[in-house]
Amino acid sequence: MNTFSSNAQSLESQNFNNPDIVLQSWYVVVKSNEVKRECAKTFDILKRKITIYRDNKGNLHALDAQCPHLGADLGLGKVIGCKLQCPFHHWTIDEKGVCYTAKNKPVHRKARVYPTQEKWGYIWIFNGPKPLFNIPEPPKEMNYFVLKTPPQHIKCHPHIVTANGMDVTHFDALHALNIMPNSRLKLNKPYKLTVEMEGYPKSKVLQRIVGANEKCHIKVRSSTIGGHMAWLEVLEPIRYYVLFTARHSNDNGAITNVFFFAPRGLKIIKSIIATHFLLHDDRKILDTLDFHPSFAEEDKALKEFYKIVNNMKSW
Repeated sequence: MNTFSSNAQSLESQNFNNPDIVLQSWYVVVKSNEVKRECAKTFDILKRKITIYRDNKGNLHALDAQCPHLGADLGLGKVIGCKLQCPFHHWTIDEKGVCYTAKNKPVHRKARVYPTQEKWGYIWIFNGPKPLFNIPEPPKEMNYFVLKTPPQHIKCHPHIVTANGMDVTHFDALHALNIMPNSRLKLNKPYKLTVEMEGYPKSKVLQRIVGANEKCHIKVRSSTIGGHMAWLEVLEPIRYYVLFTARHSNDNGAITNVFFFAPRGLKIIKSIIATHFLLHDDRKILDTLDFHPSFAEEDKALKEFYKIVNNMKSW
């Protein structure tokens, strides 16, 4: 189990870009339909094995996959009511992690359990005893359509993927976007960082397609929540939202999921084009990036995100 030592905030022991540290955050695990009612399944995720099971009422539960008795894989067990029965000696574990013998006697051992949620057809778990922040979502009054991209593997640490929206100057250099000088940085300690910026495409063709130019700007609010989620709010000329998630892959890269909350009707096409314009060409850079924190003066947002991550706890 990863622990947050007293020197974890020092330069000698950083969380950021560290493949051995798993922060307390929300992570996408798998599609909801892959864990059926009264079934259990073990996943090799977050540098460990975690069993997720759905009880007889359809509620989800997640816990460390090794039985606290002798370490049998609980994913091979049987769901009995709201408890999970170990396949080896038939100990049972309830939704709070409390263990019972085969004769239903409480045992002074406890399994580590993870908070769970189901959103947009996926199962999420929080790597911590209780959630420290919420998963962002569009306003309830918004009539949106959800597009979900297949998971992708990117050959860099998840923190690098999450930090991309905080790198304000790369939108000009890589994406040919004229950024206005009125960008604002807002820090909601201890977990959220937001940059508000506006600009317009340098390309006349894209200006016509997206509907943004010198007089009518693209206005966005880009936020990081913890170290593994990024939330993009496009405010003008079309209002829509994008949620980016990144977790550790088993080979030290990142597994990403993107949830696109688009307006219904013809505006969905423009919003997809605008998002592609804001994000294209990042992948080839991230796949080959060898990060080191040599921040320049204009990297204020990136530096603040770096500090947030290095001050977070693991579990």
